[in-house]
Amino acid sequence: MGLKYVHTHQERPSLVLFLGPNIGMFRRSDALLFLQSIHKELQPQDKFFITFDLRKNFQTIYEAYEPSVSNNFCMNMLARINLELAGEFD
Repeated sequence: MGLKYVHTHQERPSLVLFLGPNIGMFRRSDALLFLQSIHKELQPQDKFFITFDLRKNFQTIYEAYEPSVSNNFCMNMLARINLELAGEFD
């Protein structure tokens, strides 16, 4: 839904970031559907940035992406993008 909104409200290329839960936590079929849905919405000039992690024990991954931990990580990443790459995230 977010990509559809962006493409109807701006003319410049988009940078789509997937910094959330490790895609390795998805079932293979769900990961494929997710990536296909992103691909379907991207325009040729858009960029897609996805993070990957090493395959780890489920409990290790779960604890690393627990909401308070992952939220702090994502907010820090957006702040650094603003600072270092002249981003405009609020």
